[in-house]
Amino acid sequence: MTATVLINVNPFMFEQKAYLIKGDEIIAIDSVKMKNLAEDIFMLSEKHDTREIHLSGAKVFTKGLKQKIEKSEIEKYSINKLNITLI
Repeated sequence: MTATVLINVNPFMFEQKAYLIKGDEIIAIDSVKMKNLAEDIFMLSEKHDTREIHLSGAKVFTKGLKQKIEKSEIEKYSINKLNITLI
């Protein structure tokens, strides 16, 4: 079973909590700064070797965040491998 990075994005909070979930279990919690959120989420996916990212929160904001993460990935690998889901 693949692990998933889950973040409930609150644009008014300086730090966000990123949860690494496998099945029904939280296996890691990381803090990411709002300032570098897209890049930090991308780096978390590499750190935890997962391609699954779930973003929840304000739809307009998370949609833009998804695009920034995908852009970071394209710039680094020239391909999108991450599966980013807005929930």
